[in-house]
Amino acid sequence: MNLIELLAEPLSYTFMVRALLVTIIAAVLCAVLSCWLVLIGWSLMGDAVSHAVLPGVVLAYIAGAPFALGALVFGFLAVALIGEYATPPSSRKTRPSALSSPRSSPSGWC
Repeated sequence: MNLIELLAEPLSYTFMVRALLVTIIAAVLCAVLSCWLVLIGWSLMGDAVSHAVLPGVVLAYIAGAPFALGALVFGFLAVALIGEYATPPSSRKTRPSALSSPRSSPSGWC
């Protein structure tokens, strides 16, 4: 058995071909989406929200509530705070500092 046959052997199974196809589609979509988010300046938004939901998940676990509920509440709270701090007329903060404030504050609570 040579190297090509060894590498092509998993593709003889239908589920492996479907898995490869789904992986390629997901990789292309994520690459295009991430490039677009960087270009429009929203690259820190996902990072800020993902870090902000962590305390919500922890508090939901402690309270015995569904994890998604805690993440949802803290996610909406983070987006509201980012929206409040990132509005240019009422704030002298720059966009990165407006995104980092709600991101780092909840992480200190854990």
